[in-house]
Amino acid sequence: MSMDKSIAASMPQELIDAIAGQLHTDEDWCTLGSFGLVQRSWLPSSRHYLFSSVSLNSSNVDAFLEILTSPDCIMASYVRRLELQQEHGKLLNKFLPHGRPLSGVKALVIEELRWEDLIPEAEEILLSGFLGIKHLELYRPKFDSFGQFISFVAEFSSLELLSLIRGDWDEDYGGQSTSEVAEKAISPQLTTLKASVYSPCKGELVRWLLRSQPIPTINTIDLHDVSEDEAPSIARLMQALGPALQHLRLGFDIYNASDSLRQAFDLAQNTELRSICLDSDGWIYPGVINVARCFPTILSTISSHTIEEIIICLEHPVFESLELHEWEAMALLFAAPRFSGLRSIHFRIFGLRGMDDRALEVLIKERLGQCASRGILSVETGQSRGDRIMPAKLVPTTM
Repeated sequence: MSMDKSIAASMPQELIDAIAGQLHTDEDWCTLGSFGLVQRSWLPSSRHYLFSSVSLNSSNVDAFLEILTSPDCIMASYVRRLELQQEHGKLLNKFLPHGRPLSGVKALVIEELRWEDLIPEAEEILLSGFLGIKHLELYRPKFDSFGQFISFVAEFSSLELLSLIRGDWDEDYGGQSTSEVAEKAISPQLTTLKASVYSPCKGELVRWLLRSQPIPTINTIDLHDVSEDEAPSIARLMQALGPALQHLRLGFDIYNASDSLRQAFDLAQNTELRSICLDSDGWIYPGVINVARCFPTILSTISSHTIEEIIICLEHPVFESLELHEWEAMALLFAAPRFSGLRSIHFRIFGLRGMDDRALEVLIKERLGQCASRGILSVETGQSRGDRIMPAKLVPTTM
């Protein structure tokens, strides 16, 4: 039975948007497309949810370009999130020269961006066609130099989130001078930094941020595979951010934790810290101090009374290497008044061997008995790292 046109015309916009939003959540694209045909006033909501997020790869880019370059195309102005899943360096050069109508995009995600492979027309659009970008996510990017990377990122003056997953850049040989790089500044609106680019790239990135005047008020930092050489500059950035920093994830890739590393991270200045995740790899050798042994010391420097969530990720050999006095130190720490607002202490243990899940949970709850009695302690196990866990409020936002 069809809906009466008078009823359709009288429906409040809030209800129309809610229905379209639910169809989008359910990924019912066919019904969502038909939804906009019921009433002309429903079209904007239907188009918003149909076209707000576009993901392109080798299988659909030609069809999308055919629509985008059509004289009657109306969807370009609705696209807010654009994902370009590139293979073998072909998609960007095919698509980007035609991408200028998508100037309203606010979130740009690119896989396998290799700057040296871009043709001039693609490079021009990438540098000038998406200046309103607020979220930039690059998966396995490759730049010829750090200066080239900075020149690219600095173009986005409204950037709020920068995510760099794997990838790197080459050393600057005859490229831009240090002073030229220093003159280029990251967006002062940057609030979220996520990086797992290979060493020493994270260190270069962090030192550039420290030279920025003013330093962006970053409230969320998520760094993977932190090396010992990169740790001091990362620690300085955290201190410089002070109360602005609210959510922190540090994943370490350190063979042997030195005493200097144990003392490097001081969270006393981060007085508004709300969540923290500390992650260690599983390498255990005789006489070698795994970085996880530093976790109680790092946590002891927390001064924030707003801390709500702590996550500790360990591989099973590392978990077994933690000594009783380190567990006792954590138990005393979590009983301190500044941790009274804790809502969750979550342990994630990878590669469990020789102990079943239940026995592990009982053991941890025995060592942190007060946390268990408060109902804030939880344990999760897994055979491989797979999807790395992050504090709930540390997950990158989408447009």
